[in-house]
Amino acid sequence: MGYPEPDCVDMFKTVLTPKDNERAMIWMVTVILGCSSSNDVSGPWKGFTIHPVVEEGGTLMPHRGHETPLRVGPAALDGECIQSSRVEQNATNGSEIRATLTADCAPRFTELTTASVGKQIALVVNGEVYMAPQIMESITSGRFTLLPGQDGDAETLLKTLTTP
Repeated sequence: MGYPEPDCVDMFKTVLTPKDNERAMIWMVTVILGCSSSNDVSGPWKGFTIHPVVEEGGTLMPHRGHETPLRVGPAALDGECIQSSRVEQNATNGSEIRATLTADCAPRFTELTTASVGKQIALVVNGEVYMAPQIMESITSGRFTLLPGQDGDAETLLKTLTTP
């Protein structure tokens, strides 16, 4: 199989953690194999935005799987920022959506995640907070992963986000 492409190196550096070497090795294999995939879907996602989670002000939005809505600030990015995306199998045999941002939006995502270290950001699909991960460190790769959850299907979600 040869050496991974440069994009692949960036991707597995992002998910590789020194605390969990066994899991990291599984992720590394998954990501390297996924980088050669030709199943990329081009173009923007409809109904998708990324917001900072705020304590005051902002807008209350329903939060999928939670009774309490989440308070979010103005959208920092929207679906037009998605350059490409694809469904891949992850280390736990589930599926996930890996998205790559456009060159214009990647720095804005880095800014948002840098300002949000230790806080949550909200990934919103069709007006509902789909997931609100806590940011542990700046994300500088211009890529992120969207997990559909136990009741979700990554293929269906990606089709929903990319169908005009």
